[in-house]
Amino acid sequence: MDNIEEKVPVVTKDMLDLTRKVIELKTKHAELKVESGKIWAEKQQLEEKLIDQMEVLNLQNFRHKELGLISVGQRIWAVIADREKAQKFFDQEGITDQILENRLKKEGGQKRLNEIVKEHIENGKMVPEGLDFSSRTMIRVSKG
Repeated sequence: MDNIEEKVPVVTKDMLDLTRKVIELKTKHAELKVESGKIWAEKQQLEEKLIDQMEVLNLQNFRHKELGLISVGQRIWAVIADREKAQKFFDQEGITDQILENRLKKEGGQKRLNEIVKEHIENGKMVPEGLDFSSRTMIRVSKG
């Protein structure tokens, strides 16, 4: 083999310390994500139990002096499933700019899209063609 000198990068103690800290924090972050998932799952189970108990008593909400207003709500996540069909609906309603332009800029287009779907559901109307959604029943807590 020829006498080829390899250049070995100079690694400082500070660089090694920083690397160790980065690895430590990555590990901690991964552990917290797992723990957060467990907490989320437990919260979901407890919400479902509370919702079931409230339904048995035909309650949509109740107020408690320490806990605040507890209510059952629905969260809607709307999506444009077929852009052409959705565009036709937006044009008919005169809201194309509100949805498509703002959606691209993330300045409220998604929120408005969610509102449209929620309004249709609450009014017993069919969700407009070109739109799709998912929903989740959840507990809302408002202090005061």
